[in-house]
Amino acid sequence: MAPTGSSDTPPAQIPSSRLDSLERSLGELSAELEAGKAQSIPFEHAAVRHERRRIAIAMHETVCQSLSALSLEAAVLSRKLEAQGSQETGNAKKLCEMIRKAVRELHDLAHSLQQDADHASGRLPD
Repeated sequence: MAPTGSSDTPPAQIPSSRLDSLERSLGELSAELEAGKAQSIPFEHAAVRHERRRIAIAMHETVCQSLSALSLEAAVLSRKLEAQGSQETGNAKKLCEMIRKAVRELHDLAHSLQQDADHASGRLPD
């Protein structure tokens, strides 16, 4: 309840021993809070490393494999066009090379993500 403005009632006094106890408790709670923050940082780093590994694996297992299959299909098409004497053979060969290049770049990126995750965790790369 708010004070009524009566000046004859002194404000509540907290004994100094109680203030000391409260200050110690506050100090302990502050120390625990700081320790908790310090402990949460490794968990955040572990989550980032885990996500990098997950992305690297997903990229390798899905996109790289799909592009590799596409590359094989483009190579078959290129050979068929070449056997038919088509003028489009050169374009099909360019397509094959572009797909192979994309697979290499994606593989390098996935490998880099994996190495970054391993380096951040202190693991040695395979």
